[in-house]
Amino acid sequence: MKRKVFLQSNGKRLCAVISLPSADKALPVIVFAHGFASSKESKTQARLERMLNERGIASVRFDFFARGESDGSPEEITISKAVNNINDVISYLRGMGYARIGLCGFSFGGLASLIAASGNDGLFMLALKSPVSDYVAIMDSCHDISMWRRNGYVDHLGKSGAETRLKYSFYEDARKNIAYDAAGKIEIPVLIVHGDADDTVPLEQSVRLSEIIRNCELVVIHGADHQYTAPEHFDKMVNVIYDFITAHS
Repeated sequence: MKRKVFLQSNGKRLCAVISLPSADKALPVIVFAHGFASSKESKTQARLERMLNERGIASVRFDFFARGESDGSPEEITISKAVNNINDVISYLRGMGYARIGLCGFSFGGLASLIAASGNDGLFMLALKSPVSDYVAIMDSCHDISMWRRNGYVDHLGKSGAETRLKYSFYEDARKNIAYDAAGKIEIPVLIVHGDADDTVPLEQSVRLSEIIRNCELVVIHGADHQYTAPEHFDKMVNVIYDFITAHS
Protein backbone atom coordinates (compact mmCIF):
# COMPACT_ATOMS: atom_id res chain seq x y z
CA MET A 1 0.00 0.00 0.00
CA LYS A 2 1.37 3.41 -1.00
CA ARG A 3 0.11 6.69 0.34
CA LYS A 4 1.15 10.23 -0.60
CA VAL A 5 1.21 12.66 2.31
CA PHE A 6 2.07 16.33 2.79
CA LEU A 7 3.60 17.68 5.97
CA GLN A 8 5.12 20.96 7.13
CA SER A 9 8.90 21.40 7.22
CA ASN A 10 10.95 24.63 7.18
CA GLY A 11 7.61 26.43 7.05
CA LYS A 12 6.87 24.88 3.65
CA ARG A 13 4.83 21.95 2.36
CA LEU A 14 6.86 18.74 1.99
CA CYS A 15 5.67 15.79 -0.11
CA ALA A 16 6.36 12.17 0.84
CA VAL A 17 5.26 8.73 -0.32
CA ILE A 18 4.89 6.08 2.37
CA SER A 19 5.05 2.49 1.12
CA LEU A 20 3.75 -0.12 3.57
CA PRO A 21 3.77 -3.88 2.95
CA SER A 22 1.30 -4.28 5.85
CA ALA A 23 -0.42 -2.32 8.60
CA ASP A 24 1.96 -3.65 11.27
CA LYS A 25 3.49 -0.66 13.12
CA ALA A 26 6.33 -2.88 14.34
CA LEU A 27 7.77 -3.00 10.81
CA PRO A 28 11.13 -1.37 10.21
CA VAL A 29 10.84 1.76 8.04
CA ILE A 30 13.61 3.13 5.83
CA VAL A 31 13.60 6.85 5.05
CA PHE A 32 15.24 7.64 1.69
CA ALA A 33 16.97 11.00 1.16
CA HIS A 34 17.68 11.76 -2.50
CA GLY A 35 20.58 13.59 -4.16
CA PHE A 36 20.93 17.30 -4.88
CA ALA A 37 19.45 17.36 -8.39
CA SER A 38 17.18 14.35 -7.91
CA SER A 39 13.79 13.70 -6.28
CA LYS A 40 11.79 10.99 -4.54
CA GLU A 41 11.22 9.42 -7.97
CA SER A 42 14.85 8.33 -8.46
CA LYS A 43 15.57 4.92 -9.94
CA THR A 44 17.55 3.80 -6.89
CA GLN A 45 14.69 4.56 -4.50
CA ALA A 46 12.10 2.88 -6.73
CA ARG A 47 14.16 -0.31 -6.92
CA LEU A 48 14.94 -0.44 -3.21
CA GLU A 49 11.35 0.38 -2.25
CA ARG A 50 10.10 -2.63 -4.23
CA MET A 51 12.81 -4.98 -2.92
CA LEU A 52 12.32 -3.94 0.70
CA ASN A 53 8.52 -4.14 0.53
CA GLU A 54 8.83 -7.69 -0.75
CA ARG A 55 10.94 -8.42 2.35
CA GLY A 56 8.32 -6.87 4.66
CA ILE A 57 10.19 -3.59 5.21
CA ALA A 58 8.37 -0.27 4.83
CA SER A 59 9.91 2.82 3.25
CA VAL A 60 9.37 6.54 2.79
CA ARG A 61 10.47 8.56 -0.25
CA PHE A 62 10.21 12.34 0.02
CA ASP A 63 11.18 15.48 -1.88
CA PHE A 64 13.60 17.84 -0.20
CA PHE A 65 12.84 21.57 0.10
CA ALA A 66 12.23 23.03 -3.39
CA ARG A 67 12.52 19.66 -5.09
CA GLY A 68 9.85 17.56 -6.81
CA GLU A 69 6.45 18.22 -5.23
CA SER A 70 7.79 20.02 -2.16
CA ASP A 71 7.52 23.79 -1.86
CA GLY A 72 10.33 26.31 -1.72
CA SER A 73 12.65 28.35 -3.93
CA PRO A 74 15.50 26.20 -5.38
CA GLU A 75 18.13 28.89 -4.85
CA GLU A 76 17.40 28.85 -1.10
CA ILE A 77 18.22 25.18 -0.48
CA THR A 78 20.77 24.49 2.26
CA ILE A 79 22.05 21.40 4.03
CA SER A 80 20.41 22.54 7.27
CA LYS A 81 17.02 22.75 5.57
CA ALA A 82 17.54 19.23 4.22
CA VAL A 83 18.41 18.00 7.71
CA ASN A 84 15.23 19.60 9.02
CA ASN A 85 13.26 17.81 6.28
CA ILE A 86 14.67 14.44 7.36
CA ASN A 87 14.01 15.10 11.04
CA ASP A 88 10.44 16.18 10.30
CA VAL A 89 9.78 13.01 8.28
CA ILE A 90 11.16 10.92 11.16
CA SER A 91 8.94 12.79 13.63
CA TYR A 92 5.94 12.22 11.37
CA LEU A 93 6.63 8.47 11.31
CA ARG A 94 7.05 8.33 15.07
CA GLY A 95 3.75 10.16 15.40
CA MET A 96 2.19 7.39 13.31
CA GLY A 97 3.50 4.83 15.79
CA TYR A 98 6.62 3.58 13.99
CA ALA A 99 9.66 3.15 16.24
CA ARG A 100 12.19 1.19 14.16
CA ILE A 101 13.45 3.73 11.65
CA GLY A 102 16.56 3.73 9.47
CA LEU A 103 18.03 6.24 7.02
CA CYS A 104 19.36 5.77 3.50
CA GLY A 105 20.87 8.89 1.92
CA PHE A 106 22.34 9.55 -1.50
CA SER A 107 25.08 12.14 -2.23
CA PHE A 108 23.68 15.48 -0.91
CA GLY A 109 21.04 13.45 0.93
CA GLY A 110 23.82 11.30 2.36
CA LEU A 111 25.41 14.28 4.07
CA ALA A 112 22.03 15.48 5.35
CA SER A 113 21.24 11.96 6.59
CA LEU A 114 24.51 11.67 8.50
CA ILE A 115 24.02 15.07 10.13
CA ALA A 116 20.45 14.12 11.04
CA ALA A 117 21.53 10.75 12.44
CA SER A 118 24.22 12.35 14.59
CA GLY A 119 21.55 14.24 16.51
CA ASN A 120 18.68 11.76 16.37
CA ASP A 121 18.46 8.99 18.96
CA GLY A 122 16.67 5.74 18.23
CA LEU A 123 17.61 5.10 14.59
CA PHE A 124 18.77 1.56 13.90
CA MET A 125 20.99 1.95 10.82
CA LEU A 126 22.37 4.40 8.27
CA ALA A 127 23.22 3.60 4.63
CA LEU A 128 25.00 6.16 2.46
CA LYS A 129 25.44 6.06 -1.30
CA SER A 130 28.33 8.24 -2.57
CA PRO A 131 27.77 10.78 0.22
CA VAL A 132 29.17 14.29 0.17
CA SER A 133 31.23 14.71 3.33
CA ASP A 134 32.60 18.20 2.71
CA TYR A 135 30.71 20.53 0.35
CA VAL A 136 33.13 23.35 1.10
CA ALA A 137 36.00 21.43 -0.51
CA ILE A 138 33.87 20.64 -3.56
CA MET A 139 32.62 24.21 -3.99
CA ASP A 140 36.10 25.65 -3.46
CA SER A 141 37.32 23.52 -6.35
CA CYS A 142 34.75 24.74 -8.88
CA HIS A 143 33.74 28.30 -7.89
CA ASP A 144 35.33 31.66 -7.13
CA ILE A 145 34.08 31.96 -3.55
CA SER A 146 34.93 35.65 -3.17
CA MET A 147 32.88 36.46 -6.28
CA TRP A 148 30.06 34.24 -4.99
CA ARG A 149 30.06 36.22 -1.75
CA ARG A 150 30.08 39.59 -3.57
CA ASN A 151 27.30 38.64 -6.00
CA GLY A 152 25.23 36.84 -3.38
CA TYR A 153 24.65 33.88 -5.68
CA VAL A 154 26.37 31.48 -8.07
CA ASP A 155 25.08 29.42 -10.98
CA HIS A 156 26.18 25.89 -10.11
CA LEU A 157 26.44 23.43 -12.98
CA GLY A 158 26.09 19.83 -11.85
CA LYS A 159 27.63 16.83 -13.58
CA SER A 160 24.18 15.98 -14.94
CA GLY A 161 24.22 19.26 -16.87
CA ALA A 162 21.50 20.84 -14.73
CA GLU A 163 22.24 24.38 -13.57
CA THR A 164 21.06 25.62 -10.20
CA ARG A 165 21.38 29.17 -8.85
CA LEU A 166 22.52 29.02 -5.24
CA LYS A 167 22.58 31.83 -2.74
CA TYR A 168 25.79 32.40 -0.80
CA SER A 169 23.91 31.10 2.23
CA PHE A 170 24.44 27.58 0.81
CA TYR A 171 28.20 27.97 1.18
CA GLU A 172 27.93 29.58 4.62
CA ASP A 173 25.67 26.75 5.77
CA ALA A 174 27.98 24.10 4.28
CA ARG A 175 30.80 25.35 6.51
CA LYS A 176 28.64 24.46 9.52
CA ASN A 177 27.74 21.00 8.17
CA ILE A 178 30.90 18.99 7.56
CA ALA A 179 30.31 15.24 7.90
CA TYR A 180 33.66 14.62 9.59
CA ASP A 181 32.62 16.84 12.50
CA ALA A 182 29.43 14.82 13.10
CA ALA A 183 30.78 11.34 12.30
CA GLY A 184 32.21 10.70 15.76
CA LYS A 185 28.72 10.93 17.25
CA ILE A 186 27.35 8.06 15.15
CA GLU A 187 26.96 4.81 17.12
CA ILE A 188 24.60 2.83 14.85
CA PRO A 189 25.80 0.52 12.05
CA VAL A 190 26.73 2.50 8.94
CA LEU A 191 27.28 1.45 5.34
CA ILE A 192 29.03 3.64 2.77
CA VAL A 193 28.98 2.64 -0.91
CA HIS A 194 31.16 4.66 -3.28
CA GLY A 195 32.52 4.23 -6.79
CA ASP A 196 36.22 4.72 -7.41
CA ALA A 197 35.51 6.49 -10.73
CA ASP A 198 33.30 9.13 -9.08
CA ASP A 199 34.32 12.57 -10.41
CA THR A 200 31.55 14.40 -8.54
CA VAL A 201 32.30 13.40 -4.94
CA PRO A 202 35.88 12.17 -4.41
CA LEU A 203 36.17 8.65 -3.01
CA GLU A 204 38.72 10.04 -0.56
CA GLN A 205 35.92 11.81 1.29
CA SER A 206 34.19 8.50 2.03
CA VAL A 207 37.46 6.81 2.96
CA ARG A 208 38.13 9.50 5.55
CA LEU A 209 34.53 9.40 6.78
CA SER A 210 34.65 5.62 7.22
CA GLU A 211 37.76 5.95 9.36
CA ILE A 212 35.96 8.26 11.80
CA ILE A 213 32.66 6.38 12.20
CA ARG A 214 33.02 3.66 14.84
CA ASN A 215 30.83 0.98 13.27
CA CYS A 216 31.22 1.50 9.53
CA GLU A 217 31.55 -0.69 6.44
CA LEU A 218 32.92 0.93 3.28
CA VAL A 219 32.22 -0.85 -0.01
CA VAL A 220 34.09 0.51 -3.03
CA ILE A 221 32.62 -0.39 -6.41
CA HIS A 222 35.45 -0.43 -8.90
CA GLY A 223 34.80 1.52 -12.09
CA ALA A 224 31.54 3.06 -10.86
CA ASP A 225 30.85 6.76 -11.46
CA HIS A 226 28.64 8.97 -9.29
CA GLN A 227 25.46 7.93 -11.13
CA TYR A 228 26.38 4.21 -11.29
CA THR A 229 25.70 4.48 -15.00
CA ALA A 230 26.77 0.96 -15.96
CA PRO A 231 23.95 -1.54 -15.22
CA GLU A 232 26.33 -3.91 -13.41
CA HIS A 233 27.51 -1.08 -11.12
CA PHE A 234 23.95 0.04 -10.41
CA ASP A 235 22.82 -3.51 -9.62
CA LYS A 236 25.77 -4.08 -7.30
CA MET A 237 25.19 -0.79 -5.47
CA VAL A 238 21.49 -1.54 -4.94
CA ASN A 239 22.16 -5.08 -3.76
CA VAL A 240 24.87 -3.98 -1.32
CA ILE A 241 22.47 -1.45 0.25
CA TYR A 242 19.61 -3.96 0.28
CA ASP A 243 21.74 -6.64 1.94
CA PHE A 244 22.92 -4.19 4.60
CA ILE A 245 19.40 -2.99 5.41
CA THR A 246 17.93 -6.49 5.61
CA ALA A 247 20.84 -7.77 7.70
CA HIS A 248 20.15 -5.10 10.33
CA SER A 249 16.35 -5.22 10.21
